[in-house]
Amino acid sequence: MSRSVRRRFGALVLVAILACGVTASAQGVKEFDPRLYAPSPPPGSSYVRVVNAGTAAANVAIGSAAPLTLDSSHRIATAYRVVPGRASVAITVDGKESRIAVPPDKFLTVVYRPGGAKLTTITDDPGEDNPLLAQLRFYNLVAGCPGSLALEKGPSIFSAVAPNEEKSRSINPVVATLTTMCGSRAGTSLKLPLLKARDRYSIFLVGHSSKPVAVGNADSTEPFKGG
Repeated sequence: MSRSVRRRFGALVLVAILACGVTASAQGVKEFDPRLYAPSPPPGSSYVRVVNAGTAAANVAIGSAAPLTLDSSHRIATAYRVVPGRASVAITVDGKESRIAVPPDKFLTVVYRPGGAKLTTITDDPGEDNPLLAQLRFYNLVAGCPGSLALEKGPSIFSAVAPNEEKSRSINPVVATLTTMCGSRAGTSLKLPLLKARDRYSIFLVGHSSKPVAVGNADSTEPFKGG
């Protein structure tokens, strides 16, 4: 094979290699590009979760989601679910559907109680988005008395929280034991899990004013899947 032929052959091989590389690269971008970013909720979307403040277990679903069994001894709240704002969403409890109005750009906690009004909507305080701190929320779901939360043998964290109200604050991510009060009556104590920075944790005061019970819940948000 002459030198000119070898050069021509080598050039053809190099062009073929480069072409294969470009094709493989293009195929790679085509395959992975759609998965670079998770879909974002439409503007005006809100986040809704349901809490079972009753003593008996209840099967709860938000919109078309699969139902979850909620009770104060196991799992008291659903995750937050993305729903359209300026609309209504179906809340189904034990097969019975109700609809609630959803304002835009809000986090909502819907409280279920057996009997009576049954569904009560609380607009959550978004709190401070501090990358170094965790967020603690306290809900008083006991009728007839103001709720309080304090560090065991320490200062108050939340005081005089009215029924069906929520308060929040940023805290250092530490382990602590908390005590609760419903008016002048002591509720149960609760040990916080080891929270990390940017974790969100809710404490629900439930039960009767004569025997208030504190239930903890690690807050989470379902990923938005589009549609």
